[in-house]
Amino acid sequence: MIVFRVERIFITFVLTVPLFVPFQPANAQQCTVDLQVVPLASINLGDLIVAEEIENSTVFATILIGTNTPIQVRLEGVIEVQLPTFSEFREAGRFTTVPFEVAPPQRNVLNTDFPDVIDIENAEGNDDVLDDLRDIGRPAGGFRFTVIVTDVASGVQCSDVHTEFITNPAQILRTAPTDGSQEREENVVFSWTGDAGFDEYLLTVNVREGGQSPEDALGTNQPPIFSGSVEDAGGPKDATSLNLRNLPLQRQVLPGMELVWQVTGVVPGVGGGLQIPTDIGSFFILDPNSALMSTTVSRLIILMQQVGYSDFASQLQGGEITLTGEIELDDGTILSLEELTSLLTYLEINSDNIIGVGIE
Repeated sequence: MIVFRVERIFITFVLTVPLFVPFQPANAQQCTVDLQVVPLASINLGDLIVAEEIENSTVFATILIGTNTPIQVRLEGVIEVQLPTFSEFREAGRFTTVPFEVAPPQRNVLNTDFPDVIDIENAEGNDDVLDDLRDIGRPAGGFRFTVIVTDVASGVQCSDVHTEFITNPAQILRTAPTDGSQEREENVVFSWTGDAGFDEYLLTVNVREGGQSPEDALGTNQPPIFSGSVEDAGGPKDATSLNLRNLPLQRQVLPGMELVWQVTGVVPGVGGGLQIPTDIGSFFILDPNSALMSTTVSRLIILMQQVGYSDFASQLQGGEITLTGEIELDDGTILSLEELTSLLTYLEINSDNIIGVGIE
């Protein structure tokens, strides 16, 4: 394996996140509401919503009501859901509490306080949405929890807080191989981000031929290279990475092939659950005799000669060292052949950044 040691480049990103912007009517009492939530991926749906009532044993929201003077308030909560199969949010449940007192400086209210500590005056649920959620079995999609606090004496709305939090299996991202990359067959590792809402992942891999669209290539070329649960490769069914060489292939993978692939997450449920796929990716199986490989080797030989590694260049030119396509930077980053050519372009101009070249 060839290892390049280059000066690292650090890029600092500053991320500014607006945590809470209160809505405060001009004539409102001096109370504010701050909403905190626990990621829904860790919450069992049965603990979150029960038809016609808000009953749960899991904290998913902390409502901080602040005030300068003692005040009697009524709290209204609305839970809305945007399932992966719907484009808009739909109301799943709504509740209103009886009046309760908030003393300075604040009172912390948990969703588990309803109805044991703070009585519910009325509550209702949308049976259609609740049934859809039960069919999925675990939270999947977008969830929006709206809290409205009203001063009982004046009827003035103190604050209106909208918080959106997402636990959407559709957000599973493919992380490797990168699209358009050249990969050695024995080094191909499929990987993706996971979510606690899934209990299984399915992987489909196929060859793309001619002018086929990725969708046609993935679904119509028979037999596929592989299509099934990651468990079929001998690992746990909720694994988030899989090596191509561990798959029971249904057809041969050859140098130069373009492969398309997709991961589908399975969310369990009593109605059969839900399957949510990622987008389709594509990459190429490295052909050691390709023009790109030949050109890259030639450029690498010239660069090594220029920076004083003539022995290394001679071994590479004589075939004693073979460029395999697995190029590793000093920080462990694995480069594709295309990424290596981009790095060579940079190093040809900035060769002073090379502080060492070695073989491991």
